[in-house]
Amino acid sequence: MDFIGVNFLKHFWKEVNKYLLLGLIITIIATAFFAHVSYKRSFSEFKDSLTSRIELISKVVRPEELGVLNANPEDQSLQQYKDLKFKLESIRSVVPDIRFIYLLTLQEGELYFLIDSEPEYSPDMSPPGQHYEEAPVYIKEHFVSQNSAFTGGTFVTPAYKDRWGEWISVYLPIKKISGEIVLVGADVDYKQTISSIRREIATIILVGSIIILFFLGALYIQYREKQVLNMKTTFISLASHELRAPLTGIKWSVENMLRKGGLSDTNDKTLNTILVSTENVVTVVNDFLNYVNVDKKIKQNELSVFAPGILIEKSIETLSSLAQNRNINIKYLNKIKAYSQIKGDSPKVQSAFNNVISNAIKYSKDGGVVEIVYDETIKNGKCWIEIQIKDHGIGIPKSEQKKVFAGMYRTEKSKKHTASGTGLGLYFAKHTILEHKGSIALSSKEDFGTTVSVSLPALSVEKNV
Repeated sequence: MDFIGVNFLKHFWKEVNKYLLLGLIITIIATAFFAHVSYKRSFSEFKDSLTSRIELISKVVRPEELGVLNANPEDQSLQQYKDLKFKLESIRSVVPDIRFIYLLTLQEGELYFLIDSEPEYSPDMSPPGQHYEEAPVYIKEHFVSQNSAFTGGTFVTPAYKDRWGEWISVYLPIKKISGEIVLVGADVDYKQTISSIRREIATIILVGSIIILFFLGALYIQYREKQVLNMKTTFISLASHELRAPLTGIKWSVENMLRKGGLSDTNDKTLNTILVSTENVVTVVNDFLNYVNVDKKIKQNELSVFAPGILIEKSIETLSSLAQNRNINIKYLNKIKAYSQIKGDSPKVQSAFNNVISNAIKYSKDGGVVEIVYDETIKNGKCWIEIQIKDHGIGIPKSEQKKVFAGMYRTEKSKKHTASGTGLGLYFAKHTILEHKGSIALSSKEDFGTTVSVSLPALSVEKNV
């Protein structure tokens, strides 16, 4: 199962958009980071709030009131006790999130209550002298440290439990007139506090989760689309390969019959029609195969050194029957003595030239001329191969010229023309030329023809003249 999972992840990583995946990862990290920061900030603000409130509470506790309190039940009869208790109860009533306010004293290493904010009828009241048995060790340690070196600083405890519940407490040491230390304490319900902090964090996590779900949905949709596209591509590739072999056989058989001659005019015309139709279907099949393989990167072991000029000559020879059938003359002008070479994928470049030249033939007028010019120039110390394919056909409207290099696009005028096509030829040609560090451009005038210019960088800086 692990092996299957690893394979799926590898395939998923290969197919999905890396930017979407990066966005998902960043969102997950950002959500976790901001949730953590929010928790730290909220808890820090909570502690600051507790500190400021205990400081205000301590201001109502006067040293002279504390001087008569001795942490025993008899304190309840003293007026100072009653006055202080009234003040603590009043504060407690207007600060609802503080559950208890109280004063602690340390006697023989143990903590005892001096007074608290609970009414006398409350079951939670701690009478003077009640032993605080569950007091955490760190409260006692803080008390002892203040006895040895009084600083008067506040102290916020971690969450802890006692008989009354689960709390976060804040303490502030103050001195009696006698110099004895007393702790002013306030308890806040831990669960209520943490739930309010969690609500804020939950909002961040919710927003982050929505964004994460968006990225996951987008990634899944893209992954599924890629799978469907891959299935379509595989089907087109298999179908095209299966069609190309018998079509090539038909083409060769017809060409062989035409070469032998001895046919009647009717049969000769029929065979030429079959040949042209077959060549058109072969072109369509080749376009589909080229489209399927257009995004595949050239492998180093598939690279070879070749002369594009030789490929142009081969394209002219291959497409001669298509031109002859429409009485179109292909004029080839070679302006140099010896062809320069490039390094790349020779079959792909050959197919690109075939597409551009076949387009020039198909959209020329019957009896017209297709002019092909081969030249080499030096630019910035580098040799460039310059090829122009010019026809005098139907031309391309200016508004559509930028679109012809897009896949599956045919101009409105070409759709009305007798020539068939998939609209993939120039798309594939451009992709191939750019892949070989070259450039391809088009200029056209409606009803006057089209010129396609191709530039490819040669291996040598020497120009053959």
